[in-house]
Amino acid sequence: MDKNKYASYFVNVSAQNKFWLLMSCGLLISNLLLSITLLFIDKTQKVVVTPPDFDRPFWIKGGEASAEYIESMARYFSQLMLSYNKESAKSQFEIFLKFANPEVYGLLKNKLYDDVDRIKLKEISSAFYLMSIHVKKQTAIVGGEQVTMMGSQIVARSQKYYEFKMQYTSAGISVLGFSEVKPTSDKSDDYQNVDYKSEMLLETQQTATTAESQGVHSESSESSAHHE
Repeated sequence: MDKNKYASYFVNVSAQNKFWLLMSCGLLISNLLLSITLLFIDKTQKVVVTPPDFDRPFWIKGGEASAEYIESMARYFSQLMLSYNKESAKSQFEIFLKFANPEVYGLLKNKLYDDVDRIKLKEISSAFYLMSIHVKKQTAIVGGEQVTMMGSQIVARSQKYYEFKMQYTSAGISVLGFSEVKPTSDKSDDYQNVDYKSEMLLETQQTATTAESQGVHSESSESSAHHE
């Protein structure tokens, strides 16, 4: 009787051991699968932010940022780079340089400090009246009326467009490039860099043409007076 009871107990214990062994194997496999899943899934979170200096919310996720964020940064950069005077230019440009990508920092720094020297020497000031911002991925084109002065005299007033190339990573926003551009056509969203040499050549040609026409007019006036 005791022998049968012991055998029955041994069978029950063996069955329970097998059950717990299967449960342990199942838990081990599930933990392994969970670890693999966590390893390969995107662990970044999309965070929606409305900071006090921005007029509308934006989102950032890993190495991505919404168009609203790029637009807001372009608005901020345009204030730093396009509206200045001889007293404020250096400090504003230095703030902008803090956002420069290391790949372009040296080149951009030399360019901006040359601009500061020219601004101080010629007492240049600029006011940029923002009218439009066009965002394409992480690049923004700002457009508006720019008024340039030397001393107290307005020397230029025209529609201008500037391109801010940005890169957003988990480390934050950085600037890859800043340059003046112009639309390829009136109805196009494509822009190309301004060729300053071509503009200077065109200006020289226009000046020469004006001088030539004035010379022709002067000669004709003298000829008419001689005949009279």
